[in-house]
Amino acid sequence: MEDESYPHTYIPEDLILESILAGLGTNIYTDITSPNLVIDQHGKAFHKTNLLYASGTDLEENEMRRNDAMIERIGESMYLGLGYGFITLEEDILRLMILESMGGGYNEPKLSQERNYRYPLGLSSRHFSTLQGRLLASDALLRNTSQKQLIILPIVRALSAYAGGFGEALFRSSNQWHTDPTSSLHSLSQSSLSSAEFSILSAARLIVLNFILPSRKGIMTSRYNHLSLMIPAILHSAFHLRSGILQYARILLAESEGSILDKAIKLTNENKDDSTPLRDLGQVQNTVNLGHFIASRCIHLKHVLETCDYAASLILQIISKLDGPRDAKVKVRDDCRAW
Repeated sequence: MEDESYPHTYIPEDLILESILAGLGTNIYTDITSPNLVIDQHGKAFHKTNLLYASGTDLEENEMRRNDAMIERIGESMYLGLGYGFITLEEDILRLMILESMGGGYNEPKLSQERNYRYPLGLSSRHFSTLQGRLLASDALLRNTSQKQLIILPIVRALSAYAGGFGEALFRSSNQWHTDPTSSLHSLSQSSLSSAEFSILSAARLIVLNFILPSRKGIMTSRYNHLSLMIPAILHSAFHLRSGILQYARILLAESEGSILDKAIKLTNENKDDSTPLRDLGQVQNTVNLGHFIASRCIHLKHVLETCDYAASLILQIISKLDGPRDAKVKVRDDCRAW
């Protein structure tokens, strides 16, 4: 199927998307870039002639469903290693470098403290230039070509889905461990954790900078442009990544205590159901102990958890700043809202 969202000329955004999505499933590039893809409530995908003007289509809800579908596919690909052997080490490094250029570092100040820094969000000149350059290039292409969507939108979709998909892969790995506690738990490399961390943070930064950069001629930067409709999807991905990290940490904690088998048997006996989701395993563990374990033994996981919290706070702060505290509402699902 011909890519209907991009001009025929190869542009930097193509390289960014290809690098992020390399080895993560067939047709995923097309499904992320298509401006007219619709995912119904049953997860079935189809195309409309012009989604922006289609009646009965909730664009925000559709972006959430698309994000959920991409998370499932990317998570499965990561867990099963479907892309292993199809991408080179150099391509994997390139993905990490591209993600770092947009999401490196997270110790920035709150929006209210921006005036004390040269660049918004306390960004370095390098990171700010990268993000600003992508937004301005998207603006220019929308004005000067027959684009049907902001060129930055598929990139934000890919970043969000990649981070959430990594969390999904951790769920699948942990579920396998729950089913067979004698099996090997997938090990996490620092590069894979960093890629997920950079992905969710760069998605949040692009959303925020789209609001706070000086007004760009001919581009609507108000609260409800199409890019801002990605906000619920990004928050869901941050929650999914955070939940996957926590679940993986619970298994590490149980393994370190030498009691994972006893806990799994106890949980199965209590529920009389071998299909009990592993998310419920945390009910038989002490949350305080888990937090202490992560803080003292899993600093690499702690860093990703903090990044998820920070990315979500960036988005919520800018919405509150634009809409006011009373009107700053985001349509997210109950589990994400509780977080």
